[in-house]
Amino acid sequence: MTRIVYRSTIGYVDRGADVSGIVAVPDGDPPTGGWPIVALGHGTTGTDRSCGPSDSPDLLGQSGEVEALLRAGFVVAATDYQGLGHESRLPHPYLEPASAAYNMIDAVRAARLVVPDTSTRWVALGASQGGQAAWAAAEFAPSYGQGLDLRGAVALAPAADLSPITDGRAQPDYTYVQRALVPDVVAGLRVLQPDLPVSQYMRGALATGAPVLTSCTPAARAEKFSALSAVQPTDSEVPDPAARLELTRLLSRVALPQRAARSPILVVNGSDDLVVRAPWTDRAVARARALGETIEHRVIPGRGHTNLGATDDAIRWLTDRVG
Repeated sequence: MTRIVYRSTIGYVDRGADVSGIVAVPDGDPPTGGWPIVALGHGTTGTDRSCGPSDSPDLLGQSGEVEALLRAGFVVAATDYQGLGHESRLPHPYLEPASAAYNMIDAVRAARLVVPDTSTRWVALGASQGGQAAWAAAEFAPSYGQGLDLRGAVALAPAADLSPITDGRAQPDYTYVQRALVPDVVAGLRVLQPDLPVSQYMRGALATGAPVLTSCTPAARAEKFSALSAVQPTDSEVPDPAARLELTRLLSRVALPQRAARSPILVVNGSDDLVVRAPWTDRAVARARALGETIEHRVIPGRGHTNLGATDDAIRWLTDRVG
């Protein structure tokens, strides 16, 4: 496994960015035509630069997925995303789809420089935040992925559209798990709109605990449970109707679909997901299909956000696409 720093593009301004990640190569000889590549997007780790998986020996829990993909015969290009990783000097635009897409696609380009025996054939895979990144990569590949041959993408429990958390009028109805992610969401939205008033969206223990909840340092990881335990439901209320409308507008701005993908996409989510509600994913899939996207959508009864158990099926689906 090789840690890399490569050049990518910022999706919300016309500038380049250095992004870190890893490239891993299967054992043995490459097949005829070279190794296919999988761009792997990680789930939510945080928004602090300490949250780049490539800085962690176990890739912040992603190493098992990397090993499974290697056994399936893929070169793995796993991005940290812009703003995550110790070299980063830019903020992390959490859930901003164009940046995530560019980071995924450019990781494939970087892998081809690091590993000469690679094919132009590639696929994308991710869960949660990474599911959104894989789906976005498929949508932006026709315009940004020149010289590469995208065969398909798998989005597991994708954070495709969080805007239904409020209709702009009602209070956000956060679950306990969603409330823990509010600091990440607010941090990401403030990258797009720096004057967004944080105090409108979180206060009390949620605001004071935000530096811990968005960080991945050893100290922060040890303190996350106690920081979250102190949070009250009122800490994430949005009393100002104008602020609720702004939240809906900004979340809609980063929601998928953004444009029509030309490659097939497999979307898998659980019926009991407490982070990205199943109806939200249904809605995103319906809009994407209306744009002309080819989406296979599987909803697994009784499963939630992190216990889908769909990785093996996802890898088989991807293997079929590059075969």
